[in-house]
Amino acid sequence: MGYTALTSQALSAPPYLFAFAVMLLTARASDRAARRAPFVCLHAALGAGGYALVALGGARGWPSVLRYLAVYPACAGFFSAITIIIAWTMNNQAS
Repeated sequence: MGYTALTSQALSAPPYLFAFAVMLLTARASDRAARRAPFVCLHAALGAGGYALVALGGARGWPSVLRYLAVYPACAGFFSAITIIIAWTMNNQAS
């Protein structure tokens, strides 16, 4: 996106912190609802949409700040979906 190495390292932390907070909220909500599939679908779509915006922004030459903002839903969706899938498969196995 045109940043220096130090700046890009500093900018990589906030999307992952945001993804961590979303993951905790999603885990709590899916546990309270006792349903996993809707949350997996929602977050998978969120992640795919974020990655699509990053790719589209790069192809169309959007400003780097818009492409950077698209990283937030990509990280949040991807990591939340993966976490729910792992927990779901672990809980569906026989003891």
